[in-house]
Amino acid sequence: MAIWNAFILRKKKLPNIDNYDFRMNLVERILEKFHVTTPRSAKQQKLQNDCPLRLTGRHFPDLVPSTSSKKNASRKCIVCSKAKVRREIRYQCNECDAGLCVQSCFRKYLTADNL
Repeated sequence: MAIWNAFILRKKKLPNIDNYDFRMNLVERILEKFHVTTPRSAKQQKLQNDCPLRLTGRHFPDLVPSTSSKKNASRKCIVCSKAKVRREIRYQCNECDAGLCVQSCFRKYLTADNL
């Protein structure tokens, strides 16, 4: 509703703009302002894990993407691995690029200062 109202107000100043162009422009500006790229290399991953930046931002559990060889792909949970427990899970945090158990480890990893 807020986007539609903003479009109506914007259309009063620029009558030639259509709803699609307005929304695409809005998305581009939001991405320019708030998008943060995440490093993917192992060395950068380790630095990121030790950095308190993992304690901030927006993190959501997501399924590990399937591969050509595995339909239901899985990863090792990073928190369980540090506790010397071998656990294969199907969820990860895309921001951190880390496999995490959804119920216990996800919150612990993203809120604890020392793991």
